[in-house]
Amino acid sequence: MNGAEIIISNALLLGALCFLLKLWIEKRLSLSLNEKLEKFKSELAKEVAKSSVQQTHNYAKKLEICATLNELMTEADFELKMLYFNVASKHYKSIEERNKNFAEKYLEINALLHKNELYIEDEIIAMVHEAYRPIFDIVSNVMGSGDIAHYETLKLSGSMDSVSKKAETPRKTVIARLKEIYGINT
Repeated sequence: MNGAEIIISNALLLGALCFLLKLWIEKRLSLSLNEKLEKFKSELAKEVAKSSVQQTHNYAKKLEICATLNELMTEADFELKMLYFNVASKHYKSIEERNKNFAEKYLEINALLHKNELYIEDEIIAMVHEAYRPIFDIVSNVMGSGDIAHYETLKLSGSMDSVSKKAETPRKTVIARLKEIYGINT
């Protein structure tokens, strides 16, 4: 064998070895990447399942709180309607009891919201306070002073139907937003 043949055969041998080394490295990398990919997929699936369970729990809890909130606001509605009817018709004998009953309902609503701040959006808490707090303040002022003139700011005039609608407006406003946020009956 001459020198050129030896160089060519060594080059071919070296090329074959390089090709086999390249195949071996690619195979090892492929296996390693596949293992890492499978591990990542597995961890991702676990996280998705965990998140799904958590989201389902949170959503169920939110709906439970909304149902309780609606129940308390419905009770507050009734007390508010009776209070408004008594004020509008100037039937002041029952006002003291209605003030007390409405104030208790407002405090129950407020307590429910505070106990469940983790689950209820700040917007809803603010909306409930915005809807009921001004009425609660008026009722508290009347309860504290005995001065029924505070009711004048409510501007309760018109038919009993319009007075009734005014009393249910705070609840209906909040409920409409809750339905929108949680996709209830939409």
